Amino acid sequence: DLVDRCREHGNKEALFRHGMDHYFGRGSTSSALGREWLMRAANGGHPCASLAYGSILVMSGGDEVPTGLNIMSNAVNPSNLQECRDRMAEYVGGMPYVSKEMVFSTILPYCEQKLHCSACGADLENDWTVGMMEATMIGQKQIEWNGECKACDMHWEVFIFGMLFCSRWMD
Repeated sequence: DLVDRCREHGNKEALFRHGMDHYFGRGSTSSALGREWLMRAANGGHPCASLAYGSILVMSGGDEVPTGLNIMSNAVNPSNLQECRDRMAEYVGGMPYVSKEMVFSTILPYCEQKLHCSACGADLENDWTVGMMEATMIGQKQIEWNGECKACDMHWEVFIFGMLFCSRWMD
């Protein structure tokens, strides 16, 4: 079909959509393939794919955290953040199925841990109430970062990204 041909020819939007579908469980349970497609879209400059792929790397932990933060900070900025958050909320909200395994194995462990900025060393507040409120308010208010540390801002974006899935799965 047309979408498959677009993906096969490197269309960033098609790669993003297929990556989200496969990684988070709508079209298939092939998370490795979904991750690959999100990476290709992010490498092609798709800001929402960069937010998703960077968040996946950060939530994976270990050596992938700096790479994920770097991908996000190079692609997501105050001028496109609101659009990225709105598109992610719309996309996640429209998914008929969110993988329970993905929520429990990757997203919840990240969101429940005490977050510590890998760049400046600050302890970050990952308050579930604030996070759920931010996730449900996407599209209704302009989001602002603290601006003091870009890595802290990106960690917060990963937390909000995770909250989108938690709130969707818990509906």
